[in-house]
Amino acid sequence: MASTDGSPATLVEVMQQHPELNTFGIGAFDANRKTREQQGSEVAEGRSELLQRETTIMQLVAWLKDNIAPIQTPTQNSYPIKGYIERARGEYISNGELIAAALIVGYSYKYVAPNVLFGMSQRDVDRVFQMGQ
Repeated sequence: MASTDGSPATLVEVMQQHPELNTFGIGAFDANRKTREQQGSEVAEGRSELLQRETTIMQLVAWLKDNIAPIQTPTQNSYPIKGYIERARGEYISNGELIAAALIVGYSYKYVAPNVLFGMSQRDVDRVFQMGQ
């Protein structure tokens, strides 16, 4: 996803374009059991946390660019991919951090809230999975 001037998107731009994006993913955890106010509060808190993780997100951007090629059709679910990357890199990342990084990289996507499907090479995803074994 590029900025309007053609430069790579920033975290702030991605968050503006995806107003439900937060550390959890898209929207609030177990949203059907919460009031709109509770959902809004949870998303706002998660968005604030996500902004504080910009350094980690930008490291993930670089890692994704180096390790997982884009494809056109979004088929890779963010949540399992997050786990593969955590094991390969040896550090915890939230679903929202992965989603933000992947959106900055510019992978094609489709919401399946709270997760996102991304257009990522199956071969590369399989290799990342093997790295974490």
